[in-house]
Amino acid sequence: MASVPMPTLDSVIGWIESRNDDCALRFEPRIFATQRYSDAETLGKIMRANHCSINTAKMLAACSFGRFQVMGFNLYSDPINYPGEIGNYFHNDELQRKNFYSFCQYKMIDFPVSDLLRTVKRNHFAQVYNGSLEYADAIVASLKHFGVSIQ
Repeated sequence: MASVPMPTLDSVIGWIESRNDDCALRFEPRIFATQRYSDAETLGKIMRANHCSINTAKMLAACSFGRFQVMGFNLYSDPINYPGEIGNYFHNDELQRKNFYSFCQYKMIDFPVSDLLRTVKRNHFAQVYNGSLEYADAIVASLKHFGVSIQ
């Protein structure tokens, strides 16, 4: 029986988050309501980059963007520090992948996909990347989508 090639980490997560749609956009009302993004420096960066009001910056901070659904407050702060208008982020596959890997490296979850076959690593990745252990189930579903079996 031929073995299935291991997908890349960006392929696994991109499939979960957006089915690999570079233009995916999702407003996260819970993030907006709790003002988890309320760092004044980050909001200032969003306002300057997008030439917008504080209220629009708060809304952008509470949205997730692109193939990997990176939260706006993460996109405009360390380690990504995206300097541009949000509209230019879409359709830029190379930039989105670079930012995804920078974020994973910064959060120390830039694991090889083979590590995600192990429950402990998969749960850790899920908790750090998404904040929820249920995300580990989505990782399993994505791996199965790519033909990778989990023992």
